[in-house]
Amino acid sequence: MHPFFSVIIPCYNSSNLMQRCLASLEKQIFADFEVIFIDDCSTDNTYDFLRTFCEQTKLNTHLIRMEKNGGPGKAREAGVLAAKGAYVTFMDSDDWYEKCFLENIYQKLSTDDYDMIFFDFYRNYKSGKKKHIQCTRFLDEARSIKDYVAIAFDSLCALVVKSDIIKKIKLPSLYNSEDAAAVPLLISLSHKVTYIPTPFYNYLYREQSLSTSQNTRIYQGFVDAFTFIYENVSVEFEEEKTYRGVHLVLYGAVFKAIDAGVNEKVVKDIICSFERKIPQWYENKYIKLLPLRKRCFLYLLRKRRFYMLHLYVTMQRLLLNLK
Repeated sequence: MHPFFSVIIPCYNSSNLMQRCLASLEKQIFADFEVIFIDDCSTDNTYDFLRTFCEQTKLNTHLIRMEKNGGPGKAREAGVLAAKGAYVTFMDSDDWYEKCFLENIYQKLSTDDYDMIFFDFYRNYKSGKKKHIQCTRFLDEARSIKDYVAIAFDSLCALVVKSDIIKKIKLPSLYNSEDAAAVPLLISLSHKVTYIPTPFYNYLYREQSLSTSQNTRIYQGFVDAFTFIYENVSVEFEEEKTYRGVHLVLYGAVFKAIDAGVNEKVVKDIICSFERKIPQWYENKYIKLLPLRKRCFLYLLRKRRFYMLHLYVTMQRLLLNLK
């Protein structure tokens, strides 16, 4: 008998961060799942730590050791290939689930043959504070698969997907932006998608993590993610792909480039390159769903008000650091 769920967890030098992750798996109310750990050539004791856990736990576990370090995209790909569950879900090694997670997803799947289910998450801070991130809140507006392609939250850790669908694609291996590239493609291959506006996942916010760092390479990951979407998602989703591009490139890449102190000429090149491909981007129907602050950012960008853009980024960084 194959398990109902496969939980895929890429790991790299994370043995000292996994206690809550492992405990949350053992506390799951729903028991019909397997856990696939992928050690991405850790240089510490992570592999031995996981091997010991797998030997001692009652969970259905599998441990894969990559031959060479390839990043989370390659590690997840190995996990997907090994998965035997009807549905796949992902967790990062320093995060953890609510104990009712798999039970609630199973109950929802029992009502209909959904291909994907999205859900909310908690952002947990070092101070002990946690915040409910309502990443499904705009999905009330979703009336079709096209709408989901455009506006669904782009994290693989905030969804459950049919194995048959995710095994159709090769997960992209990009710098920091694999999820943003993969999620729209997965939705475009689905027929029935829904969401549960409940936080089942706990994300540990770390100031020095790749997603929050002021790294000059990060902006290129956003550009590459859009390129992947543009080239791999069907042309029938043209407007939806454009919106992903607006969010990833004109907001995400430009924001990250300014935040990292990238030369203004490079920032202008990012904008101009996108506008050569999609000159009427500002007419996209989904832009109205963006928060006011992001729409203001896009207005300033379109008017080339770079001083104001720098001020916006500085204020956002200050607000983030206060939390």
